[in-house]
Amino acid sequence: MLARKTLLILANNAAGGVLGFVILFAIANYLYDADYTYGVVAFGLGLLGMYAFILNPGTDTAHIKRISEGMDEGECVGTYLAIKFVLTAVFIIVVLSSLFGWKHLLGKGFESPQHEVAIYILLVNFILTSFNGVFVATYEAKKEVAKVQIGMLLSTISRLAAVLIVLYFQLGIFGLAVTWNISMLSYFLASLILFRGVKIGRPRWVLAKNYMKFALPLVFVTMAAKLAMTTDRVMIQFFWGSADVGHYFAAMRFTAFLTFFGMAARKLVFPTISELYSKNKKHYIQDLTWSAEKYIALLLTPICFFIIFFPRDIILIMMSEKFLPAAAILAVFSVHGLITALNVPYAIQFAGANRPKMAAAIGVPKAILNIIFNMLLIPPAIFGITLLGLKGLGAAIGTLASSVLYTIFVRIVIYKKVTGVKSNWRLVFNLIAASVMVLFLRFVLYDIYPIERIYDFLIYAAIGAPIYFAAMMALGQLPMKDIRYIMKVVNPVEMIRYIRNEIFGKK
Repeated sequence: MLARKTLLILANNAAGGVLGFVILFAIANYLYDADYTYGVVAFGLGLLGMYAFILNPGTDTAHIKRISEGMDEGECVGTYLAIKFVLTAVFIIVVLSSLFGWKHLLGKGFESPQHEVAIYILLVNFILTSFNGVFVATYEAKKEVAKVQIGMLLSTISRLAAVLIVLYFQLGIFGLAVTWNISMLSYFLASLILFRGVKIGRPRWVLAKNYMKFALPLVFVTMAAKLAMTTDRVMIQFFWGSADVGHYFAAMRFTAFLTFFGMAARKLVFPTISELYSKNKKHYIQDLTWSAEKYIALLLTPICFFIIFFPRDIILIMMSEKFLPAAAILAVFSVHGLITALNVPYAIQFAGANRPKMAAAIGVPKAILNIIFNMLLIPPAIFGITLLGLKGLGAAIGTLASSVLYTIFVRIVIYKKVTGVKSNWRLVFNLIAASVMVLFLRFVLYDIYPIERIYDFLIYAAIGAPIYFAAMMALGQLPMKDIRYIMKVVNPVEMIRYIRNEIFGKK
């Protein structure tokens, strides 16, 4: 059942990824001044994202942890809703005060009035995301995957519909910003409707203190991570301009599905590890971690390698010539996405084992290092000191470098100090098999049949996938028992039965 739930998450992320590609393609090809317009909205998301740690300073993790440990669900939900009201109010006050101070006290401004208006529009998206987090975290704690996935899929579909309206009427920056709000509103309403029957108890001060005590060490991790994830766009805007932000953000969004697959593992593996650790069954955590990592690698490694070898073709067909400067960024982010996804089953063990302080001790330096890399690689110069000035590519390289170092330290600490889980060296075979695949596609097939149309990707996938899986079988990494297991998991009849049971409560 755990595998089937994971498959549902992966399938939904794949469907969402396809719709996301359609959205990005439509914006890049049919929106007037697409790279600039997309860049303005990306800047607004990045600026607000710098404050987003206030909305979730590790409290989602605390909520999942407490419910998975068996605490009263109603009291947890009621308490967390009360916490969210406070956190959201603080977020709004801090954001509005910062903007007021920037404009009226410091006398500064933005590149254009549209930048400021986009920020105010996107503020609604962050508020909705905050309260939706209560529902989603509750579902994740109970491993009710289908409810989360329905909301996510409706969110993507509604955004696609909104984007098409924006393109038809050419509503520009403000219309594009509103599509994010419509998307999150759909997710929020779907989560609220599916929340029926869940008891919401009276908030308890003792439980609220318990949440905040657990989350306190994670505040610094969350804050540093949010800053590292968002200052790149703000810095690119400040030193270069909105078009460069648009190129960078497009590459980031395109490869985001790689990270989403890692998050799919987190949604199920984290509450399971938390439960196992609380019951002192640490010996099961090794198998669970390796299984999650194995199947993530099996699926994502060939995709990542394909992006590395064909970034220009992807940009030209899936976006437009305007976004060609993002080709190298796209390749770097694909590697980052793969590494991040593979590290998820290890990184979540800190919270699962009640070691948030240890997570902070590694996560905060990683984020600080990322920001330092950004300062060295993005600007052309600072204080008269000439720097590399790599724009978005510098931000991508900095993100990748900090993630590699973080991954190494996480695995060392997890093995020596937390659960004793070792890293799986057999993943090198996935790299070998993926290399065989892309070398054939790039240096044999590409000369005969270059990628020129969108359906060519399907042809390449139809040829590349058998090569990859055949290589994995030849290397002894895909035995028949795994194939039979996968076939059993993907049984559509059982999948439909599972979704029906969870949504409608039938047994």
